[in-house]
Parts: sequence; structure tokens; C-alpha cells
Amino acid sequence: MPFMALCVGQLLSLLTTDCVKFAERLWAYEKSQSITEFALLTFFAEAPAFLLLPFAGALIDRHNPKRIILISDAVSAVCTTVLLFQVSNGTLDVQLVYGVNVLRSVMNACQWPAFEVAVLNVVPRDRRGQLNAVQDLGKFLAMLAPGLSAYVVDSFGLRTVFALELLAFGVGSAFTMSVRMTLGPAHAEATKGFLLEDVTEAMRFVSKRGPLLATLALTANSFLTIGFVQILTAPLLDAVLSLSALGTVQTISGCGALIGFAILPAIGMPSRKMVAVLSIAIVQGVLLVVCGLWPSLPVILLVGVAFMVPVPLVKNCRAAVWQDKCPKNMQGRISSLRFMLEKGMLPIAAVVAGPLA
Repeated sequence: MPFMALCVGQLLSLLTTDCVKFAERLWAYEKSQSITEFALLTFFAEAPAFLLLPFAGALIDRHNPKRIILISDAVSAVCTTVLLFQVSNGTLDVQLVYGVNVLRSVMNACQWPAFEVAVLNVVPRDRRGQLNAVQDLGKFLAMLAPGLSAYVVDSFGLRTVFALELLAFGVGSAFTMSVRMTLGPAHAEATKGFLLEDVTEAMRFVSKRGPLLATLALTANSFLTIGFVQILTAPLLDAVLSLSALGTVQTISGCGALIGFAILPAIGMPSRKMVAVLSIAIVQGVLLVVCGLWPSLPVILLVGVAFMVPVPLVKNCRAAVWQDKCPKNMQGRISSLRFMLEKGMLPIAAVVAGPLA
């Protein structure tokens, strides 16, 4: 089934890539004992994608998204091969990891919007709910990456994490190549005009629609908060327990999202989607205040799980708003604008959180 082939391939790629990112950041922190190094690695992994995403979306609307996915996987595999060679020789340094993360970030700017458009081309409209559910499941499974990464590094070393990512790239590319994709006339309409005109057309489309702008603003706030949590959890745990607990805390917190995903069918979608999203954001803010006032391991774990449980509902509400309001021939550009905002908040959080810590 084309839908499952694409999803399995990309979910494998996502999980192993997140394992590698966590292993690199932990390695950089342990080597330098500096939260600034940890934050800078996050910055270089996210900032280039933020700058290139609008143009990547325009390219995706013009070209076959399947081809873009395969090229992105191939370049990322070359980057991982370089890191594997360096760590095997004992010559891995932070500057090289910075550079590799920049190139990976460029590839990611194309890969995830291309994946979303590719799946939209092989999934009927009446099964879009299944599409959102599987995409969210993949992202939530990736939350298990910190614990898995820490276990693999402790048991087998950093080289094994890189080797597993290369294996996942190979399997994912094989699944993606097996999918036949026919682009319809709606996709062909997006190939007219200059690239910059395509980007500005999507921006004008969003700017003229108040509900979409409100969704963007709330999404920006959510991802800025998540960025602070990701960066500041490391020094907080190092102060109250030990840094080795970071992977465990993030993995257990990710289980909260899996719980939310499991109960989502029983809850259903609220009729007033953005009101629900705003209400959940307020509750999550209160939880973070509690964690900051009483920083102990039980409190951090409970807050982490409670914070993540409603995340599947929030993501599905946002996705439903965008898919209902955006035409099919602009999905690549609109998806890229959304991802740009999400990724843009993470580098901002990384730059600010480092000095604050």
C-alpha cells in the first residue's frame, strides 16, 4: 500500500535521525560541559531550515515530492557516513558536527513538506484523518529517541547510533522508491511563474485569513515554549539529579504523548478547535510554572507526562484547520510556512536559553 510504504520509510528515518541528534548534543555537552555548546548545536540544526523552508515549499509544489525525499535522504546519509568515519578514527570535533547539522537542516527543509505533499497525493480525502494520525504517531514515537539513543550510546558507543541511521536511510529509501506517484493538474498549476512569486502568493493567502494568522501565532508560542523546555531541562536535571537522567525523563514524557494518541479516538475532535488549543496551552503553562517552583525528579516526570498527553489533540486540531482552509496546489508552500514557524522558534529559544541557563 503506497500510504504505508511512505510512512514506514519516513518514520524509520525520523526515529533514527532524532536518536543521532540527541546523541550528538549529549556528546557535545559532556565534552565541553557548556550548555551554550548544547544550545548552539540545536541552533545549527534548526536555523538553516528556517531560512530555506519557504523556497523549499515552492520547489515541492513544482517538482515530484518523491524525488525530493530520495535526494534528501541520500545527502543526509552522506553526512552520517562522514561522522561515522570521524568517530571511528577518534577525530570527531564540535565544528564538524556543526557543519553536518547545517547541511542536514537544509535537507530537512525539503524532506518533511515533501513527505506531507507526497502522502496527500496517494491518500484519498476521506482518509486524511488516518494520514494525520500516522504522521503524529511517527513524531510521538520519535520522542522515545532520547532514551533509545542514550541506551545505544552507553551500551555500544556513538558509532552504533550512526550505523543504525545509515541502515534506516537505506530501508526508508527502498520503501519510498516502491511508491508510484502521479501528480494531478492541481500540482501542475503551481509550476507557473517565478519561485519568489510562488512564495509570496502563499504568504498573501495566509495573511488575508484571520483564523490562519491566529493559528500561526499560537503555534509560534507553543514551539518557543517547547524550545525553552528542551534546552533548560538539561541544566535543571544536572542541578537536582544528574545529566544521565535526561534521556529517561524525555522518554517517559514522550509516553504521555502516546497515551494522548491512544485516547484520541475516544475523545474525538472538538467543534471549536482553536478554543481547545488555547485552553490546553494555558494549562501547559501552569504545569511548567509548577515544575520550576518545585524541581524534583517526581515533579519533573509528572509534569512532563501531563504536558504531553494533550499534544496529539492539539496537533490534530491544527492540521484540520490548515487542510480545510488551503487549496491542494499550495500544500507544499503552506506546509513549508508552517514548518518554518515551528523551526524558527527553536533556534530563538536556543539562543536565549543558553545565556539564561
